[in-house]
Amino acid sequence: MRTVLVTGMSGLIGGIVRRRLEGRYELFALNRRAVPGIHTYRADIADFDAILPAFEGKEVVIHLAGHLGEDWEGNLHTSIIGTYNVYEAAWRHGVQRIIYASSGAVIGGWEREEPYKALVEARYQDVPFPWPLVNHETPLRPRSLYGCAKAWGEILGRYYADAFGISVLCIRIGHVTAEDRPTRLPADWANWCSQRDIAQMIERCVEAPASLRFGIFYALSDNRWRYRDIEYARRWLGYAPQDNAEAFRPQE
Repeated sequence: MRTVLVTGMSGLIGGIVRRRLEGRYELFALNRRAVPGIHTYRADIADFDAILPAFEGKEVVIHLAGHLGEDWEGNLHTSIIGTYNVYEAAWRHGVQRIIYASSGAVIGGWEREEPYKALVEARYQDVPFPWPLVNHETPLRPRSLYGCAKAWGEILGRYYADAFGISVLCIRIGHVTAEDRPTRLPADWANWCSQRDIAQMIERCVEAPASLRFGIFYALSDNRWRYRDIEYARRWLGYAPQDNAEAFRPQE
């Protein structure tokens, strides 16, 4: 069984990943509090010396821990210093692959422009067909400090992949909800990602060939009104989303 360390396993996506991977991989958690039933290294991710032992002997790291707020100190502590610590600890212990949980927030600023503004506002009559998709080559345009911090993690991953040969796969995750349905409307008709679709994406990143040294992939369900490209993930990872936000739209 492959050894997989998951940071932030006590969060929503961490729990989804556990349910998907448990029994098929030897799972470990790096968390501030214990995860029942999982060998947990308890430490603050911003404390490099405290987290370093967690990476020994691990083949894959799934880095989910991050700060969800907009305050600078929280983003600096967890998403900037903490993410640097994860990459550095992984390199020192010979980890083969880091899967980095990024966010659509790194390109969310494009929603200020048409046709993306119309898509997230559900003004479909103002959307040209076909509309241009945002993809992995589209310039970064964060919409928040949170998005800036996530962009830092992607750029740092590119550096570690180039400088040290670690495989780094970044996932720009859409809106995953505890209810497993669109809740942030109307934007979720475009940006929602179901729990089983994010679980599939992360598993496919774990299983991707070692020759895939770096990649940026969007994790969304196959939403009719999405503007973020998923074909790149389909081609390189075999990602095949099973859900669609339209299934939850009230019948008019």
